[in-house]
Amino acid sequence: MLARTALFAAAILAALCGWRQLARFSATPGEQFAAPARLPAGLSTSRLPLLLVFIHPQCSCTQATLEQLDQLLNRSTQPVQLVLAIYSSAALRGHAPISIAAQLRHPWRQFQDNNGALARRFGAATSGEVLLYSSARQLIFQGGITPERARTGDNPGAAALLAALNAGRPRSSAPAPPASVFGCPIFHSGGVV
Repeated sequence: MLARTALFAAAILAALCGWRQLARFSATPGEQFAAPARLPAGLSTSRLPLLLVFIHPQCSCTQATLEQLDQLLNRSTQPVQLVLAIYSSAALRGHAPISIAAQLRHPWRQFQDNNGALARRFGAATSGEVLLYSSARQLIFQGGITPERARTGDNPGAAALLAALNAGRPRSSAPAPPASVFGCPIFHSGGVV
């Protein structure tokens, strides 16, 4: 009887420790680097603001990012050019990617980001990183739009992106710090996911 009680207590303790680690992981943002303050020449010929979303095709958090993005774009009053930069490499060939088409009702273009060249150019190290450049080619939003990994809901990043989409500029004249990105790493230090 005592052994059974000890085993039961150990199982509960292990489950609680696992739940705590999972909660900590879900709420830990990914790595971020500064994006260019101005959109580099030649990347967009449209007069519309450019919304870039960097995605690792095997990140399970991506579906929450796309769902949140779809909700924000449906609430936005301004048109935008949406480009999904999807990481690709020889190491990923043959692996099933996440489904993107079903997640977005807004028109979008796909860019195959071979070996993450574009992600590196824009400082995007975490899947779900969102950059919004105004029609004047100025960076007006950088960061994530989900409250934590694989979850949607109200959060400061989503609110800031929606405000920037509707105004065509940041909420204030002072540059806002990047909103935390909750997703899988696109790159490992010293390599690629």
